[in-house]
Amino acid sequence: MVLERIRPHVRAATEHTDDPAQHAAVVDLLVLALYSDEAIDTAELDALDAFDAAHADWDEGPFSVEQYLPVATAKVRAALDREGGAAELMADAASRIGSAALRAATIGYCEEILRVDGLTVEEGEFLQGVRRALASPVG
Repeated sequence: MVLERIRPHVRAATEHTDDPAQHAAVVDLLVLALYSDEAIDTAELDALDAFDAAHADWDEGPFSVEQYLPVATAKVRAALDREGGAAELMADAASRIGSAALRAATIGYCEEILRVDGLTVEEGEFLQGVRRALASPVG
């Protein structure tokens, strides 16, 4: 069910870039999204697993979503321990996504994962922030 909701966004992303650095930035934002309301739900984790399964083509090169998740989680936790760290990580990740189409798709990925268990106020604020961060072209 969750995979079916994410699938249209997934197909778009895999067509836009095969750059592992951009894929890592997307995963950073997805993990940051999960932590945005300080309550990670099982449904959100299942949606992240579905995202990983749907992005098997990202795993064909030097990048693996599954193997990168612990790195992304550590980055997010470290960022959350610093004042302003979440905003810095969001800006950094957004700056590493150079594909305009992937920038737009990433907003959808974050929203789909957060909506699986109902959108909290904090998650809505996170989505507004990620939309702003990804709205500006890189460069």
